[in-house]
Amino acid sequence: MKAVYTRIAKNNLAQIANRQMTPEEMIGFLKEGALYRKFPDVLRQVCQDENPASRLARNLEKITGLNYADTSRKVRNWMTGKSLPQSREDLFQICFALHLDEASADCLLMSADETGIHYRNPDELVYAFALRTGRNYQEAQILKEKMREIYDARNAAASPEPGDSSLKYTRQIRDVFSRVRTEEELEQFFLTYSRDLGVIHRTAHEKFTRFLDDLQNPQDDIAESLEKDRQNEKYSVERIVKEYIRMHVPSTRKTKDFSYIQKVIKKNWPSESELIRMKKKKKDVSRKAMIILFLVTEDFELIDEALSEEDEGKFHLYYEDLPENADEKLEIRLKKINLFLGQYGMNWLDPGNPFDCLVLYALRAQYGDEVISEKFSAALKVLFEDQNKAGPAV
Repeated sequence: MKAVYTRIAKNNLAQIANRQMTPEEMIGFLKEGALYRKFPDVLRQVCQDENPASRLARNLEKITGLNYADTSRKVRNWMTGKSLPQSREDLFQICFALHLDEASADCLLMSADETGIHYRNPDELVYAFALRTGRNYQEAQILKEKMREIYDARNAAASPEPGDSSLKYTRQIRDVFSRVRTEEELEQFFLTYSRDLGVIHRTAHEKFTRFLDDLQNPQDDIAESLEKDRQNEKYSVERIVKEYIRMHVPSTRKTKDFSYIQKVIKKNWPSESELIRMKKKKKDVSRKAMIILFLVTEDFELIDEALSEEDEGKFHLYYEDLPENADEKLEIRLKKINLFLGQYGMNWLDPGNPFDCLVLYALRAQYGDEVISEKFSAALKVLFEDQNKAGPAV
């Protein structure tokens, strides 16, 4: 239940928890006082090599078949922070090239993408198994093809076969998968649980859809506060983005002149088209979209199964039961949102990440005096003030 924070995370969390900052002060802290765990830093840490760039380039050349000059240039850009790997496949290739174990690979993925290993994705499960058991990338490809055949066959069946089970949450899949140690056990895992796997986090999609439904169909007490001509209107996704989600983040795709902080926060910010694709299951629900919707709806009343018996009484609190102390309130809200994210197989809040720092800042809002999403939006307005002067955040 308790998160283990690094020096970087402890520094940022302490500053946010112990200071009542204005939006301007918060953005000033992000720019000058906060510390960040960037992809090049994690890459150097897991390399454990005096010349990691050379070693990584040589090994990637063998894996990808690309020439050394191009590979070396790409690696140099990663090491200097000029660019990031373009896909999760690139990230897994790096993991195999560096002979990382499963835990280190999970850490590397989290530093460059929204989530670590996706323990419901059939291909990533095979990669996790291969890293866990010391297999190389080529061996992982052979295993991936074999498990894909089992996965496709089980899901092509008209109805579940005897022995199939239903594991609702990604964390349940991960717990069962953690005991797989041999190829035979991996095969049995796919035979038993293929119907519970998939690229889309099913429970995350269900919650995401409920979030959208709540915003598209305001309750009577909310509708009464709107203008008459909007009281019974079903909001479109476009209006949801405009009124709740955009929050002053520029819609432009050109981020060349953005700062590091602006790029991190802008990356994967949900647009209207992205939300529609998520809703139609054409794309997995992103962690950033789930967090933003969580903040907008202030959905802190988590379902009971997300809480252990030990924590249920302490953290399953209604707003009126929250302590007056802002620091204690932040601690409880932080535990709740981490439970929420863990429930859907997503990374907990990381105070070493600029976006997550802003979330923590918003969670410190005083109930009754501040709205969490408005506090979040106010900080974003300051952060992107110069960009928005040049053009509207559509």
